[in-house]
Order: sequence, then structure tokens, then C-alpha cells
Amino acid sequence: MTETKSCPDCFESIDARALRCPRCAQRQPDAPGLFRDVPGRLVGGVCAALASHFNWDLTVMRVVLIVTAVMSGGVGLWAYLALWVMTPFERDGRAPAQQLIEWLGRLFAPPATSPTRE
Repeated sequence: MTETKSCPDCFESIDARALRCPRCAQRQPDAPGLFRDVPGRLVGGVCAALASHFNWDLTVMRVVLIVTAVMSGGVGLWAYLALWVMTPFERDGRAPAQQLIEWLGRLFAPPATSPTRE
């Protein structure tokens, strides 16, 4: 017997592992956030992550990125880069921007004081 949960939007009983409700298509609150380690990733995994997150076809997401990049004079590529920097690779991982901030914090942190002997 499979475990079930109730969709908070339509109150339909659904599979406990479902990311979206099959009846109303709403994303479930316990669904994982955006991360780039998903099937179908090619370069940075941003398009694959967005397609998985919004339940879109991966090809459509890539076409949207390319059209946006061409029509906006490259702003789409900057948006892709920003999403790559702010999105963790693994489900429970840290984003590259967060890793950089933590590294800089350790780099510029005051040295630890050692106990002095008297």
C-alpha cells in the first residue's frame, strides 16, 4: 500500500512522493526547491532545473532561453548566469554564490586567538 497525502489546494488524496497534484497541477509544499542536478542538463543545468521546477518540456525551456537571449541583446544569457550562480547543484547543497560568500568570510575573518600563558 502506498502512502498518500492531501493536496493543500484541492484536498485530493495523492501519492506522498508527488511533487505536483495530478488533479490541480499545483506544486506541493514539501517538493524540493530549485537545484541543477536533474536529468537532461547539458551546460549548467539551469534550463533543466527550471523545466523540472515548472513542469515544462525541456526543449521549450531551452528555446525560451535562446529566444530571450537573442531578442534581449544578451540579457537572457546574463539571467542564465545569475540563475546558475544562485542555484545549488544538489538538492541540499549550497549555491556557488553562497560558497563564495562563505569562502570570503573565512578568508577575511580575524585570526583565532590562542590562549596566552602567564
